[in-house]
Amino acid sequence: MSTRSQSATNFSEEVQRHSVHTLVFRSLKRTHDMFLSCQGMLPPIDEEAEKIKKLVKARDCYGLVFDKVERNKINMKKSQPNHPKSDSLDIYKDNHLPLAITDNPEKVNKNTETSMVLSSPSTQNIAAANRLINHIMPKPKWHPPWKLYRVISGHLGWVRCVTVEPGNEWFATGAADRVIKIWDLATGKLKLSLTGHVSTVRGLQVSPRHPYLFSCGEDRQVKCWDLEHNKVVRHYHGHLSAVYSLALHPTIDVLLTAGRDSTARVWDMRTKANVHTLTGHTNTVASVVAHEFEPQVLTGSHDCTIRLWDLAAGKTRATLTNHKKSVRSLVLHPKVYMFASASPDNIKQWTCPDGKFVQNLTGHNAIVNCMAVNSDGVLMSGANNGSMYAWDWRTGYNFQRMQAPVQPGSMDSEAGVFAMAFDNSGTRLITAEADKTIKLYREDDTASLIKKKIHPKDKALEHFDDFYGSVFGKRWKSLRLALLSPHKYIAVINNFGDSEKVSQELEWLGAMNIRKVVEANLQKAKELTGENNIQELDKKIKKLLLSDENKSDTKKENVEYVEKASLHESLLEAEHDESRLIDPEANSNIGGLYQFIPATELHGKSEWIPESQHYQYYEENSDFPINILNEESPLNIPSQLQVFTFDRGDFSPFPHPRSGASKVSDYYLMDGGSILPVFALDLKLGDRVLDMCSAPGGKALATLQTLLPESLVCNDIQESRIKKIHNVMSEYISDYQSWGSRLMFTQINARHINEPDVYNKILVDVPCTNDRHSLENNENNMFKPTRAKERLQLPEIQADILKTALMNISVGGTVVYSTCSLSPIQNDGVVKMALKKIWEETNHQIVVKDLTKQFEPLKSLYSFGKGLKFGQMVMPFLPLNYGPLYLCKLVRVK
Repeated sequence: MSTRSQSATNFSEEVQRHSVHTLVFRSLKRTHDMFLSCQGMLPPIDEEAEKIKKLVKARDCYGLVFDKVERNKINMKKSQPNHPKSDSLDIYKDNHLPLAITDNPEKVNKNTETSMVLSSPSTQNIAAANRLINHIMPKPKWHPPWKLYRVISGHLGWVRCVTVEPGNEWFATGAADRVIKIWDLATGKLKLSLTGHVSTVRGLQVSPRHPYLFSCGEDRQVKCWDLEHNKVVRHYHGHLSAVYSLALHPTIDVLLTAGRDSTARVWDMRTKANVHTLTGHTNTVASVVAHEFEPQVLTGSHDCTIRLWDLAAGKTRATLTNHKKSVRSLVLHPKVYMFASASPDNIKQWTCPDGKFVQNLTGHNAIVNCMAVNSDGVLMSGANNGSMYAWDWRTGYNFQRMQAPVQPGSMDSEAGVFAMAFDNSGTRLITAEADKTIKLYREDDTASLIKKKIHPKDKALEHFDDFYGSVFGKRWKSLRLALLSPHKYIAVINNFGDSEKVSQELEWLGAMNIRKVVEANLQKAKELTGENNIQELDKKIKKLLLSDENKSDTKKENVEYVEKASLHESLLEAEHDESRLIDPEANSNIGGLYQFIPATELHGKSEWIPESQHYQYYEENSDFPINILNEESPLNIPSQLQVFTFDRGDFSPFPHPRSGASKVSDYYLMDGGSILPVFALDLKLGDRVLDMCSAPGGKALATLQTLLPESLVCNDIQESRIKKIHNVMSEYISDYQSWGSRLMFTQINARHINEPDVYNKILVDVPCTNDRHSLENNENNMFKPTRAKERLQLPEIQADILKTALMNISVGGTVVYSTCSLSPIQNDGVVKMALKKIWEETNHQIVVKDLTKQFEPLKSLYSFGKGLKFGQMVMPFLPLNYGPLYLCKLVRVK
């Protein structure tokens, strides 16, 4: 035993101990030797994974193309018999393309329906619409381009500063040759040279109230020149280094200077006293400007900051640190309460008085030495490489880039622009440059002759921005985007063709029948109402079961129950829209319309007719009762009227209508809102219908598709419009001319129709500004200059037509008034005006029917406006881009 232990001890002593470094190295070496033979061998490629990767990329990049190809295949198969009925998902099921990476590639085809959500047409279209929203920018104002028209030479050194005399007759320049020169602005001839500085002249200003010229330079001197005697009358001593900039206060006799000593100094112009020394900057102060309002002094420095100063206290009121590089120039807008600063990183715009940042003007990638802005909103910037950029102040759009040509004999490196200024008219720009010249620019006269023509649709957009912006506030941006985006249509199936086949084809494309959607929503609402009634009945039973014996014990519970019951009653009362109830005894006058008056101070719009002028047609001192009743009957779409649309967010277009065996078109495409007046008529069998302003005939055709009216009269004022109605009828009804009294056409001014008690349903789709058409087409546009008077008279014409309809409708009959405008004047305003005339001139009693509850089932398909008094408004909304359309239902009760 001792021998074994001894041998074990000897064995352990023979083991050599190594350092950690050696052991790690040996481990690495063994690992390297183990895998040496496998270094050049990559793992095998998973073909299924690569296939899924390629298909997903293809679906992402070319998904819309796949959709169109598959739809074309379906269209080709439509003529085949026994075509299987399927929804829009079948298009993708036939592809056998995975639309998402799954855990098991073999299950891709099984999960296609689930993964369809990721790239359905509606999802792709919504994503495209979101990208469109993100890239929307305000439209810049058109400015004519600027061109060089005069070069003045005379200085012997770099021209460093320029200023224009308040009378706009001459301008002065200062240069590195230590001379101040005064030039005639009209001819460019030298008028006077002033000498006195012993170094470069860096700043000039002419007093608007005194015959004085102020100058500063790198010789640390600030001088006041008397222009009547052409000599220096005052010196302002105090700066410790070169003075780079000066400014005059616009209202008080104060001079401001700034320079390399990192200070800005405030001088009393008359006594030469240094009132304030504005300290705080840590580097050269390159620019100083003075303002009539707060902040009265602004400075920009090479320490990358801008300081706004309290002139009375001589202290900083705000420090702006947004710039990352030296601020070399500041400029105040002559009209807008804003200023701009220039730096090599960006040009930035700010608001006064607190210096709130507005926007960056990016693109001038150089050291920007100077800026100038005129009253038209043209901002010019000049840089050390001779480049000059012209910007639209409001939008920050760079509409022109120029390169200043150097004087012959100069090097290209001498193309720097050191200073610039507009003359007092804002039509001429003067620049001081490194090639020792002064250059004058002006707007291109030839460009003003070929200036972009302002089309009627451009004028319409400008008008809507002004008026609707004040009416709808923040909502106008969304409405504006929808109006300018592609229109969404509905398809009204033609019952005089192969309606069943066409309906089936549209269902294959993924379209929905509006009547079925309404019926489903009504059934759902009915079920919810039944559940609520059962709950209410349970509560009443529990209340009756309370015995007299336990009333004392359950007193607290009774109190709580009573409180809940009273709360429920209050909620029932709250369901009524009080905003639509007008007390007949209250003062209900037209003055309420005046809340929509927009701003009328419009500059430079000589042919502009503001919407506010429409109010001259309404008298303010008149009271009359208005009866508004809720439409209790549910929405009933006639069974024969088949209207198809695509789902919310699905922008798929309907194929162009085709002619079948009966040689009439399959369906009629119209705006989704235009079908609502036909719904609101609530047509019954045997109705006598009048369409007072029928062209182009879409609503009249939809009325005939119900197969209910005993007679329909289509009326319009012009022969050309009557022809449009005939064209529509001939395209969709082959034998319409043989219908006799069932379908008649008249050409009468709608205001002069006099057929009382003949019709029990009248559709009044009056002429209006037609907002969407006005933004899309120049033809027949209400905003043409030649139609300005007609547009001004629209509310009066609309009110007269509606009054005529109310006078001709039979007792118990319905009038539906509609427009394609967002204007509250043409909508609720006209309804109120017509009711006022009826109340004053006749004994007819008219009731306004509130369709809010009746249109509840349509809320999934339409975006309805809020806040209207009498009617309903279909608001343009990107996922449901119908309208605008306003309608109001009126019933004659006696």
